[in-house]
Amino acid sequence: MNASQKLLVWVEGLLFVILALLIETTFPETITSHNYYLEISLTLLIFYSFRRGDIAGYIAGAVLGLGIGYFQVENIQTEWMVLVASAVQYAMAGLAGKFARNLQRTLFNRRMKSVYLNLITGTVLSYLAFFILKFIFNQYVLHVGEIANGPYAVTIGLSFLGNVVLGVAILFIILNVSAKYWIPKNTPYISRKERSRLLND
Repeated sequence: MNASQKLLVWVEGLLFVILALLIETTFPETITSHNYYLEISLTLLIFYSFRRGDIAGYIAGAVLGLGIGYFQVENIQTEWMVLVASAVQYAMAGLAGKFARNLQRTLFNRRMKSVYLNLITGTVLSYLAFFILKFIFNQYVLHVGEIANGPYAVTIGLSFLGNVVLGVAILFIILNVSAKYWIPKNTPYISRKERSRLLND
């Protein structure tokens, strides 16, 4: 990947982060009287990770987390741990990028069962890591929210399930509406030889 292609990846990542921040300001952080978490912005970064791989996903997620954390604190000097916790949690979007190669190659070869399997697995792992870290940071580091392990663990668990279902549904819709967006131009996961072979078929 040359310098211009790398620049394109990072510019794209910045645009995804900005869009995710706009989503964060549009949708509430929690919903219902039980305060279940709503993390639609993470789904957007998971999509970016499927396009650009895990490293780009980790970095974009961490930047998003810093942005979200910045808007949550009143004094950075005394509440800097909130920024760290938020950055680490949202960086877990990059886990989906571990499946970027398999997803793009199976999509390129129209093996849709494998595409769906990679999409679901990557999305579930990213959300699982996100909510596990959220529980650990909130309960044992930041000491926010409900302190009782039982009720808060249930809230985190149900939030995880709800967000996974919503996230997978959104990604399925994007995939079925326009699959071409999942494979960017000059992706490192598909060789020029394979592309030319497809064009000659």
